[in-house]
Amino acid sequence: MKKNVLKFASLALGLCVATALTSCHSGEEQEETTVVNNVIQLETRTLFVHTNVSATVQGVGFNFSKTGENVEITNAPASGQFKVSADGRQTKTISFNFQDGAVLYFDIELVSAGKGVPQATAEAAPAGTVNNTDGSDNAEQTGVDASIDFNGATNTNASATGDYSITVFTPDATNTSVDGIKKNDKVAEAPLAIECKPDGAVFSSPIKVSLNIPGSAGYEFNVKNGNDVVIPARDGDKLTADIPHFSVWDVLLVITCGDLTTTTKEYETVAAASDGKATLKVDYGYEADEQTKNSLIAKKLLKKMFGRENTEQVSKTVAWEKVDGTATVKASQVVKTYKFNSAQKNLEVTVYGKVTTSVSIETTTPEEVKTHGGGSN
Repeated sequence: MKKNVLKFASLALGLCVATALTSCHSGEEQEETTVVNNVIQLETRTLFVHTNVSATVQGVGFNFSKTGENVEITNAPASGQFKVSADGRQTKTISFNFQDGAVLYFDIELVSAGKGVPQATAEAAPAGTVNNTDGSDNAEQTGVDASIDFNGATNTNASATGDYSITVFTPDATNTSVDGIKKNDKVAEAPLAIECKPDGAVFSSPIKVSLNIPGSAGYEFNVKNGNDVVIPARDGDKLTADIPHFSVWDVLLVITCGDLTTTTKEYETVAAASDGKATLKVDYGYEADEQTKNSLIAKKLLKKMFGRENTEQVSKTVAWEKVDGTATVKASQVVKTYKFNSAQKNLEVTVYGKVTTSVSIETTTPEEVKTHGGGSN
């Protein structure tokens, strides 16, 4: 019997605004093998978009439009943008880049905007008049109450017109390359942000923005816009920041990687080589400790960094040129357990990440066997 062995990387799982399922390829010599040096990859570039409500997903610069909570975009361009919108919710424009991969997964949260209040009314009114609770579902949807106390300050930028409002949301872009996190690394990531409107309003003295974030006591935060960084005052779950102007301010949760362990998980399936393909189920997502599971802010942080909360399985299909014989498909997955700390809090999370696969085909003749891999949810 002759055995043809081909190996290639197939998935990279992780990252939450966008979780990439990527692939690359190589050929590797083994004893008594026929080597195919150029592995053919015929994967179709696919975007999977999940939203918390039924939304319309539209291509920006390419022709695509579909509505639903789970939308699949096939034959997508190698890079670009798509827009996600729903009635009464913030619209988001998401950038994507397949790089060396074939599948990208996005878990998008759309929230209602805070209700606007005329500037003169808000500046003259008592504290808390401008918030995300009165006339808006934003607080209920995000779990975070937000309010603005102008404390006598007025907008000095006459070009920044329009009502005052505050909206809490989770930003999609990440500050951190999670695959590169090492022991003792300090990471500042934004599980929340506040959009204060009108953009560009500048105040005669700093105004107070307060957030009531359940379960946030004991964590380290700062609030950032560009080069402006504010260390907020803390009172239990209440966070108050004095900000000088209106824009989008990231609410950064600061964590340090105290320990990191890496293991592997193995998968295997056998199929008739004449089938031309086989599918493996591999784990995706993360599992956290009980304290973290019960913390709103910790869950938002980890979901953004590492993808879908709780482990589920996704399908990985490997294909080859049909021949007579037996195909053995193996997968090896990197599993990382992080122990983070933030001020008085600890977070432990196990992340099911990058998967590499190999195909071994036993045939009666030493013919070349060409393979390609694909991934799907």
